[in-house]
Amino acid sequence: MTKVTIVSTYIAIPDEGKMDLGDIDLDQTTIHGLKEHICKVTAIPLPQQTLWWRGYLLDQDESCIQDACVGVNADEHVKSSTDPLVVFLTTPMPFISGKSSQ
Repeated sequence: MTKVTIVSTYIAIPDEGKMDLGDIDLDQTTIHGLKEHICKVTAIPLPQQTLWWRGYLLDQDESCIQDACVGVNADEHVKSSTDPLVVFLTTPMPFISGKSSQ
């Protein structure tokens, strides 16, 4: 399990521009599943979310986080024991997040 933090603009994530999603199993949770977590907290619709890791676009929604977070260099990958993992969120502008009532 890995602590996952989402970082974005203050407009998208009002609480200091970041949110902790808690511990997530990186080899079991998909990019789509991560987006669902974000949607529950911020109410940003899934199609409006673009996720990035180390400058790499995470656009393969069906891939687990561990498989999706890879770069061009041999040392650019996420291990299941990575702690913490920071993912960047971008949204089309202007998009202002409202917290979900869930």
